[in-house]
Amino acid sequence: MKKNRDFNEKLASLIRTIRLVSNFTQSYVAAKMRISNTAYHDLETGKTLLTPKRIEQVAEVFEIPFEALIRFNTTFIINSILQRQGIGDKNDYETRIARLEERNQELVSILKIAVQSGPLNE
Repeated sequence: MKKNRDFNEKLASLIRTIRLVSNFTQSYVAAKMRISNTAYHDLETGKTLLTPKRIEQVAEVFEIPFEALIRFNTTFIINSILQRQGIGDKNDYETRIARLEERNQELVSILKIAVQSGPLNE
């Protein structure tokens, strides 16, 4: 029984994280699932047992395979969310961050040179 409760609490926590990363409100997800806000809140906080039917509903709302949820396949889940948001997969996202960091360093170097050169003549 404790094992089921632990699984339920971990899955509920994962669902909450997915909702937050997806920028969905509890009200939005509850409406998509056709349940009350309170029922969804109880589901997300682990107060309500997650049945296979409820897990399937959650998977549909977040456009994530049922199996990815119950197996806690977070890499797949994150990539799915990023793709849905038009960001690309995790590796693409990390590449973009690296490029932005490189560009930031270039701009810092340019600013340092400008400061060392002194005021610009008008």
